[in-house]
Amino acid sequence: MENGLPYKPIIRCETTLFRQKGNDNAGIIHLELPDPSPIDDRLDEALSVFQKIRLDEEQVFIDIGDYYIAGAHFSEFIMKSAEEKTLYVTIYKDGKFISGAHFR
Repeated sequence: MENGLPYKPIIRCETTLFRQKGNDNAGIIHLELPDPSPIDDRLDEALSVFQKIRLDEEQVFIDIGDYYIAGAHFSEFIMKSAEEKTLYVTIYKDGKFISGAHFR
């Protein structure tokens, strides 16, 4: 188990943090999948089961079934945005938007 989560392989991503335009209290975690990644051959299928977003003080974990997609954030602002339910997480591959979801 990592951070209280059941064991699954983790795909580590490059992470960029943003504030949402028009709402300075809302955050965006932008995750860029590595190249190559173990889900490249079934990217749409893998991300269609975008099940749950979990957040701790250092990382975000996205459960996509067989894997977690994870990225570091180390940001009090992101934690506050999550508490206020204004956080949005996006996943990109080769600079193209793949998927996104609100943290609830």
